[in-house]
Amino acid sequence: MKDVSVLFSQKSVMAMVNNQMPKVYRKLMKGCVTNEAINLDVLKKCYTYLEREYRNEYYFKNTIFNKLFLGVHSTKTTTVLNEVRIGNSRADLIMLNGSPVVYEIKTGLDNFYKIDKQFSDYYSCFPYVVLVVDENNYYKAIRKRKNSKYPFGVYLMHNNSRIHKEYNPEAYDKQIENDCIYEIFRRKEIETILKQQCGRIPDADDFTRYMRYRDCFRNININSKTYDQIWNILKERHSMRNDVIKKVPYELKSLVYFMNLKEKDVDKLNWYLNQKVGC
Repeated sequence: MKDVSVLFSQKSVMAMVNNQMPKVYRKLMKGCVTNEAINLDVLKKCYTYLEREYRNEYYFKNTIFNKLFLGVHSTKTTTVLNEVRIGNSRADLIMLNGSPVVYEIKTGLDNFYKIDKQFSDYYSCFPYVVLVVDENNYYKAIRKRKNSKYPFGVYLMHNNSRIHKEYNPEAYDKQIENDCIYEIFRRKEIETILKQQCGRIPDADDFTRYMRYRDCFRNININSKTYDQIWNILKERHSMRNDVIKKVPYELKSLVYFMNLKEKDVDKLNWYLNQKVGC
């Protein structure tokens, strides 16, 4: 299980881009491919194993990415972010298209131990949150939805990987705080926001910059207009074109997207995947 999971990692993808066999590849390909097989065949067999036996977080993310992002939206108008720190939690996915939506994933391998704190953190920045679960966690998710003050959405990923929207998320903006939003952004992004919303970037040195920027950010009136403008800055973190992401095999689409690979590296990846195993 662990070996298969390691294959779907940035380290393994970069090895393939550089025409190097990932360390786990040789072990995984034993007995699972013919002499005429290409590297893509090994990748597909490993992904099928995840689908049938070990639906981990990567499998969920990649399925959501393919079906709810690429299957509905365009990379020109929508951006997806991965593993974003919000308060003391880390959002699995954030989809930015109009109003941002946080996706929290609970696979059959996960528990709900931290979910209340996670929701509290997410709603300090975002009004829409979706909980994605598998069939084993479905009834637990429904009970949590009915007993929670938060109107989060519940999406069920069936064993055949079809995603059913049991509850769509409803807006809840009572907890949104400027300080929490401020922490999400990088320095250059903050400077762009301050110039846009406040008309200036405060003078500061390395020791005072964080506090002076934050104090200025606190003065921004977070309404529907400024909220959309602020999150549009975050959308610029990813800029992969539709025609480039279409070149990537289904099994690696989300991983390659979050790595922000250049088109020339995607071409190198595809070249490697189409070589015979062991060549």
